[in-house]
Amino acid sequence: MALAGALLGLIAPAAPASAAGLIVCNGAGVVTIIPNPPGPGADQWTIVGKGSCVGDSQGAYMADILAIGSSDTLGLCDGDLFMANFELAVTVTLTSTSNPVFNKVLTETWSAPLTTFPIATPFLISDGGLMSGNDFVGAGNIFSHIFGNCPPAGTPAGQLTWARTL
Repeated sequence: MALAGALLGLIAPAAPASAAGLIVCNGAGVVTIIPNPPGPGADQWTIVGKGSCVGDSQGAYMADILAIGSSDTLGLCDGDLFMANFELAVTVTLTSTSNPVFNKVLTETWSAPLTTFPIATPFLISDGGLMSGNDFVGAGNIFSHIFGNCPPAGTPAGQLTWARTL
């Protein structure tokens, strides 16, 4: 959790608030990880979740979260201290609870060259779904495999928290 806080602190000066401001989200969902899939490739990740977001002065939103991606390692589950090359292509569909004019679809990349796993997986957010330099707009954390059970053991339940500028 300290790493996630540090990551949020790192992006704050680099990501000035836009006119729409900062949006803060919390969600829960199914975090499926297929370690060491057959054939060449990295560990495969999918997340399907729901949550809520507030903070851009447009009211509250219901959030539908869909993510797919990979990591080269699974940190402590692979006997390493850190997980390497974590990257998810994420679509967050925000449905306004007050006015359908405020609905939004956010296409993001959640990534970290080095992060932790299991339990807490802090990441940075870049806008647009493709990494393009250091254009980070936010940060977050995925809490999963809370008892340290490595996939496929444990439960695929996860808690998602993130904040980003719009």
